[in-house]
Amino acid sequence: MPVAVASEAKSVNGFQFSGDFRLRLDAQLRSGNDVAPPLQNVRSRYRLRLNLDKELDPRFRFHMQLSTGPLNNAITNDQDMAGLAAKHLFSIAEAWVDYHPNSKVKLRAGRMEEAFADSMRFLWDDDVRFNGFDQSVKLPLGGSTSLEFRAGEYILSNPAVYILPASSPYVAAGYATGQKVGGADLFHPGLVLRSGLGANWTQQVTGGIELYRNPNQIQLASTTAGFPVLVSNSLGIALSGPVTASGNATTTSGGAIFNASAYHVSHLGYRIERKPYASAKGRCRPGSISRWRGISALPACGTPSWLRRISARCARPATCASSTSSPSKMRTP
Repeated sequence: MPVAVASEAKSVNGFQFSGDFRLRLDAQLRSGNDVAPPLQNVRSRYRLRLNLDKELDPRFRFHMQLSTGPLNNAITNDQDMAGLAAKHLFSIAEAWVDYHPNSKVKLRAGRMEEAFADSMRFLWDDDVRFNGFDQSVKLPLGGSTSLEFRAGEYILSNPAVYILPASSPYVAAGYATGQKVGGADLFHPGLVLRSGLGANWTQQVTGGIELYRNPNQIQLASTTAGFPVLVSNSLGIALSGPVTASGNATTTSGGAIFNASAYHVSHLGYRIERKPYASAKGRCRPGSISRWRGISALPACGTPSWLRRISARCARPATCASSTSSPSKMRTP
């Protein structure tokens, strides 16, 4: 097929289409202990994604992605081969518009990956997407060196509860009756410093801090009483169960209040990377070495599991031992 015809076949009135399909087989195997029961689950799964992109003008771009995946699991787009012969869902995974007046400034709003996500830090699961806004400003410092400032503001919930009744599930998360319940949010500012190391190598240093507002609502969404008001109401449908992969360092087993009174999680990382090179068979292979460090100002074991820091420090590790949840959700040394 000629190049011009092939390109035209992938677009309709300026809308660019792409996608992928993946089959996988995985196994969850572990023995039991005093904290968690044994697990033996071998399953077949698939993922189907469809992307749509449109350049509205040289400064604005729109992107949307539809994907498979259970609605109450934010950390995967994979769909289990189960449910008898029932049809599986195909829902909005990403939808955003960005404004880039030049090559140094970008503003974005919608549902998107986290501002510092690069599929390498193990800080966020690769499939997590947030609703909100992010910004970046890149400053050249001479030669191949640049400094990029980034910030993300993400809206996690909107309770719209102005006078809390005693029967509300929010009471279980520590909110006082008669008071207004504010939303849960995440603010994540930071910077990325990049420079070259000769003709083929580059290096970068990344740092930032995550500031959470009303984090107990994240845990409340994983309880039977909490997910209908926090998740189902927003989606407009009744989910079959709570959201998964929340934290387990709570004041009571299965409760909705984390041991940590607040979350201020900082991270610092360094990465060195080689440009793709041609192998003996003509294939291009990149190479990279990364080192990331996560530091929590409060007990790290109270952090939700979708904050996947590969190294952390827990000020009160004993608080984690009382949990009855799966220890695999922990990311502590």
